[in-house]
Amino acid sequence: KASKPVRVGAYGDPAAFPFETWETLAKNNKLLGYTHQWREDWFDPRNLDIFMASVNSSEDRAELKRRYPIARTYRVMKAG
Repeated sequence: KASKPVRVGAYGDPAAFPFETWETLAKNNKLLGYTHQWREDWFDPRNLDIFMASVNSSEDRAELKRRYPIARTYRVMKAG
């Protein structure tokens, strides 16, 4: 059974670590985090199995979904 949720990436993007690191930790922990690196050539899309993708606009979300249909998104919206 997973332990309490662990917030990942408060001081950096989790995609900067090898996916296998997170895969191992996710076996016994609920990891919470998001990545903004999904456009980078070096990005490992397996990260989207664990983390949400950060987007800045509905256009970003559409591009992300074209590239990675399974991706869940996180977006800060303006008030109102």
